[in-house]
Amino acid sequence: MYVTITYNRAVPVRRLEGGTHPGCPAPTRAVGAGRAKLGPGGRAVSVGTQWTFGPPPPPSHSRTCSPAREWLRVGIRPSPGPPLPHSGLGAMLGHREAILCGAAAGAGLLVGLWLGRRSRPRQQLMTYKSHGGGKGDPLMNYLLQTSLREPPLLKKLRLCTLAQPEAIIMVACEQAQLMANLARLIHAKKVLEIGVYTGYNTMNMALAVPADGRVVACDINIDFANIGKPFWREAEVDQKIDLRIKPAAETLDELLQAGEAETYDFAFIDADKVNYGLYYEKCLQLIRKGGVIAIDNVLWGGKVLSPGDDMDTLSIVKLNEKIYTDNRVNMSMLSIADGLTLVFKL
Repeated sequence: MYVTITYNRAVPVRRLEGGTHPGCPAPTRAVGAGRAKLGPGGRAVSVGTQWTFGPPPPPSHSRTCSPAREWLRVGIRPSPGPPLPHSGLGAMLGHREAILCGAAAGAGLLVGLWLGRRSRPRQQLMTYKSHGGGKGDPLMNYLLQTSLREPPLLKKLRLCTLAQPEAIIMVACEQAQLMANLARLIHAKKVLEIGVYTGYNTMNMALAVPADGRVVACDINIDFANIGKPFWREAEVDQKIDLRIKPAAETLDELLQAGEAETYDFAFIDADKVNYGLYYEKCLQLIRKGGVIAIDNVLWGGKVLSPGDDMDTLSIVKLNEKIYTDNRVNMSMLSIADGLTLVFKL
C-alpha cells in the first residue's frame, strides 16, 4: 500500500493511492515530500524519497540523513477518523530538513549513474571485412548466411583470391553485392573500376550489367588480373570487361578525351589512396547525373581519427571532408567493411 506525500507551505497533505490502511484513513496530514508505503506503527522510514511506515526503530537511531537509509520522525494527525494505534509519534520534521535529505539522496543517485556510465565498456564500431577482422565472427557468419547471394563462379574466384597473400585487399563480398544491386537499381550499362586486384568485383559488376554493358577496369598489375581472367571467361562476361593496365589517371584522361564525359553510370574507386582526390574529380566528370561513385576504405581501419603524417590516411581524410561539403553531389558514408562512401551526382 503506497501513498503519495506532497508538501504545501501552509498545509502538509497526504493523498492515499489504492485504498486505506487500517487505523490510518484518508485524508491524513503529514510532513515531507515523496512516496510512502504504509505499514503498522508510527515511524517513517525513507530510502531516498521512498517512505515506509513501520515499527519504531531502536533508540540508537537518530534523525540524521543517510544516502542509504534514514529514519524520519513524522507527526501524523488523522482527519477524520480515529488516531493511529501507535501513540509514540515524534515531532514534525521541518520542510528544510526534508528537502536536504531528498537532495542528498538525489545527488547520490546521480553519482552512481555517472560512475556506472564510466565503468561500462565502450562499444566499438564494427568496421571490418568478412574475410578480414570479421572472419569467424558469429554475427558476421549469420549476416553472410542469411543475405549473401553469390553466383557459384564468383564464389570460386573469391575462394581462389583468399589463397593469395594479399587477399585482405579484395573487396568484401557483402560490399560487392551491395554495389551490384545499386548498379542494377540505376540500370547501369557503363561502369568504371579503379583498382582491380584479381578481378573479383570486376566480374561482380560485369554480371550486374546487361549483355551490351561495359566495365572499364583500371590497374597496373597484370599478374593479379590474370588470376581472375579464367573465371571471367567461364562466366561468359569477359567480353564486357575492358581491362587497361596503366596508371588509372591516364585511362580516365583518355576516356574524357574520347568524349565519354557524363556517359558512365557507376564508378568504384579502390586504388592508391594518395590519388583518391584526383580519381574522384575525374570520375565526377565521367559519371552522368544520377550516377553513383562508390569509394572504398573511407574509414581506413579507424586511422582517419588520428592520421598523423601518413599520406594515405591524410588523402582519405581530405577527400572525406571534401565530399561532405561538395554541393555537386549527395552522399552517404557507410560502416560496411572498411568504410564505403556512396556519392550520387546531382
